[in-house]
Amino acid sequence: MQNILSSFDCVQHVNRPTHRDGHILYLLITAADTVVSGLTVGDRVSDHCLITFTVRTVRPAAVFNRITCRRWKQTDEEQFTLDLEQSQLCGDIDALQYWSVDDLVSLYTDALTDLIDRHCPVSSVRKKIVKLSPWFDSECRQQRKENRKLEKAYRKSHLPSDHLAWTVSLKYLHRLYETKSKAFWRTKTAESRGDYRKLWRIQSLL
Repeated sequence: MQNILSSFDCVQHVNRPTHRDGHILYLLITAADTVVSGLTVGDRVSDHCLITFTVRTVRPAAVFNRITCRRWKQTDEEQFTLDLEQSQLCGDIDALQYWSVDDLVSLYTDALTDLIDRHCPVSSVRKKIVKLSPWFDSECRQQRKENRKLEKAYRKSHLPSDHLAWTVSLKYLHRLYETKSKAFWRTKTAESRGDYRKLWRIQSLL
């Protein structure tokens, strides 16, 4: 076992018996560069001993990225419609009959771009980068989106029917996550059968 641990650059720290018969039944295995302090094998409450230790862990700092986007939901649709009706796009159509296709496309692009920039300007948003689970796919993303829509509907109406629809969707979402997770890890484990190094590297996906 020591050779196997060494091959993966790991260390087993418990060196005292953890059972009344003098055997080491409980192990503390860490990477070789992990600092473990205060490890003690306590008194036996039953025929087993309690292991306590302190390990220093550093929580990874959150990573943020700046993206540019438009806040479409904050757009005043009524005012946008009024401004669009007053623009050249909705003016005298006969005046445009001799325009070339390129000129019409430019007019369409410039007019709408001007309206959008006025009513929904581009803004910079600080977004937290979150690593998704490897089994999280498009089906999970779509179901989560639907669940959030139902939650917002309930938060707005507080109707029992909306609450029921949200809770049913939420339970289904959790079952879907569990199913996807189990299927993913079972597949990865089966693919790594017989290759212990490959199996050990799967932990990097967590």
